[in-house]
Amino acid sequence: MISIVVPVYKVEDVVAKCIESVIAQTYTDWELILIDDGSPDNSGRICDDYSAKDSRIRVIHQSNSGVSTARNNGIECAQGDYITFVDSDDYVSTSFLSDFAKDLNADLHVMGMKNIYKDGHTEELKPNCNSVLNVKATLSIFSNIQFFMSPWAKLFKTEIIKSHKITFPVDICYTEDEIFVKKYLLYTANIRMISASHYYYTHFNENSLASRKYAYDDLLRCLTIDAVEYEKLGSVMDGHPDAYVRFCTRRKSFLFHRIVSTLIAERTVSVSEKKKIISGLIIKYNYLLQYKGDLPTTYLVERFCLMNFPLVLAIYILKFLLK
Repeated sequence: MISIVVPVYKVEDVVAKCIESVIAQTYTDWELILIDDGSPDNSGRICDDYSAKDSRIRVIHQSNSGVSTARNNGIECAQGDYITFVDSDDYVSTSFLSDFAKDLNADLHVMGMKNIYKDGHTEELKPNCNSVLNVKATLSIFSNIQFFMSPWAKLFKTEIIKSHKITFPVDICYTEDEIFVKKYLLYTANIRMISASHYYYTHFNENSLASRKYAYDDLLRCLTIDAVEYEKLGSVMDGHPDAYVRFCTRRKSFLFHRIVSTLIAERTVSVSEKKKIISGLIIKYNYLLQYKGDLPTTYLVERFCLMNFPLVLAIYILKFLLK
């Protein structure tokens, strides 16, 4: 059986679509665990209505504690041999579970996704082949970090998660998804890549984690914890340093630049304090400034300023540009 864990918060307009997409699965041996995270709208009631109609659907109501606590509670209650995660503002195709279930001889199953935007256009991201490889080989071939950023569009073994006490960190506001996946990879012998995109990720929910703004010090704590997990994963990637660098550095570079831009825009922090904090970041994470991969234009401009101007001048320039 496959357990589907869905955290629910302020999604009364879209949660029914998510639930209906699970009910419509061609693979029928599943349980759906909906965790109502103290949602102030009608989301919890909608979940209860579906649960009353289908015995495979269970609802857990908790006080508002965040997405990580919700997912952890879902894991604890899961009775399936496998677990997959779906966000309540997303949905899946009818073949989502059946494609996972075609071949269960792997510790982790990874498929692609379709990004759905508000204007109606879509972008598809999926592995270019179907294969089962060991972790080192997989991360070497599929170095695109997006395949390993989030827990959705994946199938995990419940036994691995529970026996190694793998949970989502509850003390950080960002990158908790990636940290969970990294922890799981430490105990993964092989990975099955599936050339399909049955997960539909929507980009127009104002309450989604991706749309929220965070304080720079919260983001800095995320980078610190994330770096520790990357170092642990480095032991798994021993012998494949290039693949490991590709796998790790891009995402950390994104987070580094997001911290800097958030700090520069922070009105309550003086320029002298900003200089001190950014200087420390540059010293500690200088290797991220050497990253040669693709970055958004705003981050490339930020990097150019940090590396070519006195720091105070760079802060003033970037503060003007970030308006």
